[in-house]
Amino acid sequence: MALSWSSSMSLPTTLVLLSLTQFSIAQLSTCGAVNCPLDQYSRPGCVVGNTTASELGISSFTSSLSPQPLTWTIAVQSVGGPLNTFERNFFIGTPPSLNLTASGSSQSQACALFFEGVAAYTEFPGTDPAYDQGTCDDALTQGCVNDIRTQAQTELVNIRSGSGENDSSSPAFVCGKLGETLRDKAPTTCTVASDGRWGDILVRPLTGGAAASPIKQGECHPTTGKDYNLTLAASNRVDAPSRNTTEVGAILFGVTPIMTIVYKGDEPEPEIDLSCLKTIGPKANTTYNE
Repeated sequence: MALSWSSSMSLPTTLVLLSLTQFSIAQLSTCGAVNCPLDQYSRPGCVVGNTTASELGISSFTSSLSPQPLTWTIAVQSVGGPLNTFERNFFIGTPPSLNLTASGSSQSQACALFFEGVAAYTEFPGTDPAYDQGTCDDALTQGCVNDIRTQAQTELVNIRSGSGENDSSSPAFVCGKLGETLRDKAPTTCTVASDGRWGDILVRPLTGGAAASPIKQGECHPTTGKDYNLTLAASNRVDAPSRNTTEVGAILFGVTPIMTIVYKGDEPEPEIDLSCLKTIGPKANTTYNE
């Protein structure tokens, strides 16, 4: 399956350190769960910023950034064109009381790594990739999840403490280095990473001045929190070699592991959450509890 994956955003790389506990809570369905309006052809479509998506997936997780759960949302839309291009957009949902762009030494810093290089080849167990749901343990195996978390924590400690560069504590430096380090050093338990390589890892800041601001939302509100803000964290354009159902389905319903990292000053216990996010077919209206 020859799929072409490329980042369509040049957000600065950023972020940091995390603890080894997984806090992902739930995966929700597509437009059926958030009441997407119908277009003139009776097809559901959710307008989020500049994205009009018919395929959505929502996952909740807890973090020290907020006493309320945060959410990840994936929204996929067809861009069209001769290369049969799709855009996979990732949004973080936050309560109104949380200002991710605030800066200062007392503020926690955070970033996210999107393992898009394996999304087309990662799936949950089941019989229908459009509707199958599960956890990272299901998609990657529990051994892989444990090993990639342990590896990330070790590398983060080394990056933050072992560099003599002036920006060694900045999210951009730390997470950029982490992404570079992990990309070609997948644990042997992570068999989804071909030849020990994760492929493209998008690294994006979630906090501080380099972080994006919340976007304007319309009638559709693809997050689980009431009045939550949505911020576009990352975007990836993918070309399918044909309109073959299998090849297009891998783009629409592939599973992306997302590593969310949070740290604060010199606190020794950073957080690492690993969520596995995908869109869910439009007929699915249930919540999957991890």
